[in-house]
Amino acid sequence: MIGKAKAISHGINALRYIKGESRNKKEPEKVHPVCDQYLSLDLDAMGIWLEMSLTANSHPGIKNSVIHIEVSPAMEHTKDFTIDDWRMARIVMSSILPTGVGT
Repeated sequence: MIGKAKAISHGINALRYIKGESRNKKEPEKVHPVCDQYLSLDLDAMGIWLEMSLTANSHPGIKNSVIHIEVSPAMEHTKDFTIDDWRMARIVMSSILPTGVGT
């Protein structure tokens, strides 16, 4: 399994790509939200960005307010995963990440 995390400055574009709204996304129909923090799953990228901006504005010293976390398990371990399996994997991953990340 490979995992990486970094703070990014292009948060709205990353959200559009992740949510399948970007014209650069090759197969947007394969996008299935697993976790959007405590936000409603029916929000689009702009809705999520606006919600996040409200929180980030209360911390003016924060420059790159979006943390992109990417976890990529080996294909042979996840080839038969359902969306519920991915949700359970998120719960397991959030239990080993620092407090507040991925919850």
